[in-house]
Amino acid sequence: MDDSNLYSTMRIKGDSLEVFKKEKLRVDKESVDIGKKGGAFFVIIAGIEVGRIIIIDKPIMTIGRELGTDIVIPELHISRRHAQVTSQGKQITIVDLNSTNGTFVNNQRIEKSLLKDGDEVRIGEVIMKFFQEDLDTVGIGLTGNEEPPSEYYHRVYKECEAYFGKRTKQFLDRQITTHLGKTPQSIFPTDKEELAKWIRISASLFLEEDQAKELSIKILNL
Repeated sequence: MDDSNLYSTMRIKGDSLEVFKKEKLRVDKESVDIGKKGGAFFVIIAGIEVGRIIIIDKPIMTIGRELGTDIVIPELHISRRHAQVTSQGKQITIVDLNSTNGTFVNNQRIEKSLLKDGDEVRIGEVIMKFFQEDLDTVGIGLTGNEEPPSEYYHRVYKECEAYFGKRTKQFLDRQITTHLGKTPQSIFPTDKEELAKWIRISASLFLEEDQAKELSIKILNL
């Protein structure tokens, strides 16, 4: 490949994008080792580096193909400096930097967009899912018509409580409902590997790295 190609952005063809969308993958099940950073992160769910966790740990972070950017994604449909993520308190905003192929949030091309938990961001042929953990939000509550949580849920809750105290419900229900697509009533030992992975990732946003790892191991051993 000619070196000059590294400095020009390849344009996306519409027909190839349809095939690309069909190949969208779930985050792989490999545990990811991350340290204590902050309350928001991306997970690459399609394109290259599927499963990569990108922690938003600076007030301003640039995304691009260029090595000097904060989040380097070496994909030719991504501009050298493609987009910028800014953090102000709990507000996370993404801004397009006049990229060739644009920045999309939930399939809508944007110039600037405030990100919400669960949003999907597409740059080039890479899709990243945005997650924002917030222990100040209210956890999933039970109504009188619902079954009580499973016995396994109570066991996991007890392990997490030593680390999160009064905020355990907010933390644990978040992992079960958002990341596993289940409920406190439908979580069982067969889910422990996936649950331990997400607890490791999310706990690392609030705890020290060794504590997050310790907790995930406890979940695996239940």
